[in-house]
Amino acid sequence: MKTYRLNLDFHTQKADKLYNILSDQADKKDRSEIKIAKKKEKITFTINAKDATALRASANTIIKTLQVIEKAEKL
Repeated sequence: MKTYRLNLDFHTQKADKLYNILSDQADKKDRSEIKIAKKKEKITFTINAKDATALRASANTIIKTLQVIEKAEKL
C-alpha cells in the first residue's frame, strides 16, 4: 500500500504564539494525519496520508489556516 508524507516548515519569530493557535490543527482521520511540532522559531507540519487526495485536503487545511494568520497580521 502506498503512503504519502509531506513536511512543511514555517519559520517565524512568533513561533510560540502561533504554535498555540495552530496546535488544534493536529488531527487524525481515516485517510490522513497531521502532526505539528515546534522547535525554536520553526513550526513543522507533517502530513501522512493513504492517498494523494487525502494529502491534498490536509495540505489545503494547513495552507488556508496560514493564509488567515497572514491576513490577520496585516490588520
